[in-house]
Amino acid sequence: MAKRLHFTIEGILRDSFLRNGTLGDMVINGLLRREWQAAIR
Repeated sequence: MAKRLHFTIEGILRDSFLRNGTLGDMVINGLLRREWQAAIR
């Protein structure tokens, strides 16, 4: 979904959270104002 909205992957926090006894990665996405403005045109 983030890719469809033109977000860029800024980083990945590996093994950053625990869910049901399993460590998971968290993907950090970012979108600059100028990128958002270009996407809505």
